[in-house]
Order: sequence, then structure tokens, then C-alpha cells
Amino acid sequence: MFTMHIRKPFSDVIKSVTFWYGSFFALLLACLIIARVALPLWLEDKENFTTQLELLFNSPTNFDQISGGWVGWSPSLRLKNLTVHDAGGKSNIFSAEEIEIR
Repeated sequence: MFTMHIRKPFSDVIKSVTFWYGSFFALLLACLIIARVALPLWLEDKENFTTQLELLFNSPTNFDQISGGWVGWSPSLRLKNLTVHDAGGKSNIFSAEEIEIR
């Protein structure tokens, strides 16, 4: 007579490895999406960005316009009319019409 062939399910090891790899790539994809959405929103806060530059240079800084986006997978940042003053704010240490950081 005919015998019925019973298919064996995947082993627990294969299920576990598939779950962890899937979870890792889902988390990585979520982080990339958040970063792509958050960069333009972060650049809208000009006062916070100016404060961060002042802390970085330890001198007063100002700029007229900030813009940013993505070039492929790399973030891009553009500052127009950036000026870094000395600690007293009386003279310019550095001045540039446009700076693009990639």
C-alpha cells in the first residue's frame, strides 16, 4: 500500500538564527529610516545648531542659512555665510561664504 510521507519541520536552530538575523536587519532598517527623516527636522532648529557650533569652537558663531540632505547614503550639510568670531566677539577668526560638509 501507499505510505504517507511526513515532512519534518525546520529545526529549532534554523528558526532561531532566522529570527535573530531578521530582527537585526529590521532594527537596522528602522534606524536608517529614522536618520533619514530626522536630519532635515534637526536642521530646522537653527538656534540649537548655532549653540552646538559655539560649544565646538569655543567662540561665538553665526550663519545665515543652513540646509542639508542626503547624497546617496551620506549626509550632506551646507552653511551659508558662516562666521566664527574671537572669544570677545570683536574680530573674525574665520569667515566663509559657503561651506559644504559631506
